[in-house]
Amino acid sequence: MFSLFERVFGGSRQSERITTAVIGLSLAAVGTSIYLSPVSGHPGGRPKAQVVTPAVSPRANVPSARASETSTAPTKRPAKPSPEPDRTKPHPSPPGYQVIHAPGKTDVVVKERANPVTTINSGAAAIPHCADFSWQQDAQTSYIANLSDPGSLDGATGPHNGDGIACNNLPVDPNRAQSIPIDAYVPPIPSAAAKSELVSPNSKYFGVAQDGLPGDSVMFDRLAKQTGKAPSSVEWFSGFDSNYPTDQVVQAWSRGSLPIITWMSVAADPGSGHDSSEYTLTHVVSGDLDDYLYQYAGDVVRANLPVAIRFDHEMNNNAYPWSAGAYGNTPAKYIAAWRHIWNIFNKVGANTNAIWMWAPTRIDNLKPGATSGSGVGQTTLAEDYPGDGYVDWLGASIYLRQAKTGTGYDATFGKTIAALKKVSSKPIFLSETAAAQSDVSTRADLTAEKSAWISNALAGFLADPRIVGFVWFNNRGIQTVDGEQVANDWRFDSSAAALAAFKRGISDSRFASGTLRDGA
Repeated sequence: MFSLFERVFGGSRQSERITTAVIGLSLAAVGTSIYLSPVSGHPGGRPKAQVVTPAVSPRANVPSARASETSTAPTKRPAKPSPEPDRTKPHPSPPGYQVIHAPGKTDVVVKERANPVTTINSGAAAIPHCADFSWQQDAQTSYIANLSDPGSLDGATGPHNGDGIACNNLPVDPNRAQSIPIDAYVPPIPSAAAKSELVSPNSKYFGVAQDGLPGDSVMFDRLAKQTGKAPSSVEWFSGFDSNYPTDQVVQAWSRGSLPIITWMSVAADPGSGHDSSEYTLTHVVSGDLDDYLYQYAGDVVRANLPVAIRFDHEMNNNAYPWSAGAYGNTPAKYIAAWRHIWNIFNKVGANTNAIWMWAPTRIDNLKPGATSGSGVGQTTLAEDYPGDGYVDWLGASIYLRQAKTGTGYDATFGKTIAALKKVSSKPIFLSETAAAQSDVSTRADLTAEKSAWISNALAGFLADPRIVGFVWFNNRGIQTVDGEQVANDWRFDSSAAALAAFKRGISDSRFASGTLRDGA
């Protein structure tokens, strides 16, 4: 339960920054050789291919004017692998080259259109290797001359391997143009279970929110080794100043992890050049942001992979621009904004894949009807709820922050879970949870309390059939407590005792695992 300022900017200029600012993460390239294989015990059963793309409203295909204003480049769905060429026919000339087949000879002459003719012996007795060349461009020319790639110049033996660049460890001749990739390997688009199976899974999600996920595969593997189980869900934060993160969604599913986007109606990236006043609930309800919203929803359709969207979370708190009181907001306006966005998604067919998560914060420490110094009100769950027709999951942010709370499950989760169950019968997903390593008020060490709390929390999640999963906030962070900046460690491995407790709890087969890479 961090304020927006603390989430995005870390609350200070200290070297220890708030690590929930994952929304500023640069999208990693999709070009990775990870391949998704079905995993038994995954929520919703075995992943299955999504082969039918829902129809997209014409409006969803219109490039958004807002997208061109942002600093985040639009993401693209990875291209499908090219079909295998007919090897009985001459290979077409690659861009920038002319391939000449010399009848009755073992030589193939390759003429670069802007360079002199080069003759390369491609006979069976003379298979080229990287050591045969001084410059990378010459190795590429040889590779293009014989795309059956007997010398595995671009990687593994055979056609269409590697990155399409031969011998990319060789020096590049600065006096010639760099090589053009030929038949580069494109990883397959991952598959996933249908939305209905994911919303009501056979097992519970083990989720993690950590800076770098889902793009950092090394981090993903490290988490799996630490806990003995790969995360089956990953969560990150994004604002209205960013386009739909297709690359990250693909990366998450390539590891068998349900992506959860905490999507905030603010300018979350300090470098975007936008201000949060552009994205208020009033602007949403009035239709001012429809071009952006239609583009975003259309990208969900085009990606054709399920995604959970946690829109404007912790709305019952007083810390956010979408909270009651800020920018003239009211609970009614929050509900109207939620429904407006949901309806846009529905019009273009995006709700086939969008799992809508309504996620307030823990209610114990709130005083409904009260206001902070900024005049932002704290509200009740009932008055903020958009309605069952617009929600798939109930979420919640619930943390252990002080020793005086105690380590029992009900002491931390009881009141909020009970209140959620009164609002709706929808499944419950603990969208943010963790325990502090030191008491946020007294600064006392909580090693013993944290390990006991972890054991009780995970056991409590398993015991409640309404709870379908959780996301552990696995970062260090900085909070403002009574006007003071307080650093804390929320990670499940902040101590050996905490890690041991987490590993024991998560080993239960009722918690699903994501996909481990071969050899990981």
